[in-house]
Amino acid sequence: MAVLKWYNKWYYVVAAIILIVGIYFATRKAITYISVHDYLKTQVEVLERENVKLDSLYKISVAQKDKIRIIKEKIDISDDIKKLENLLSEYETIKKDTVKTDQPTPQELLNYLNKEF
Repeated sequence: MAVLKWYNKWYYVVAAIILIVGIYFATRKAITYISVHDYLKTQVEVLERENVKLDSLYKISVAQKDKIRIIKEKIDISDDIKKLENLLSEYETIKKDTVKTDQPTPQELLNYLNKEF
């Protein structure tokens, strides 16, 4: 009977195959982890750039909103409305208080002057 060397025993061969398969799946998992990590890292960078852009647009819109608010505060027509209401009330009172006289109208005066001279 020949002496089997240690590497010829079946359990060493099975252990070596299991070790090779384990190393294969471990490297696949590591490679997958690295690729997912890189993908997520690039996505985070893209989102950060987009966030900076949106923040700047938000700041611009807030500044424009403040400008509009200031302009609205400067434009105040309530005094003009009050003046207009006063003028309308004065007009209505003058319309009511007109006294009718027997004086000739300007057209009649013009006709009279044309006839006489």
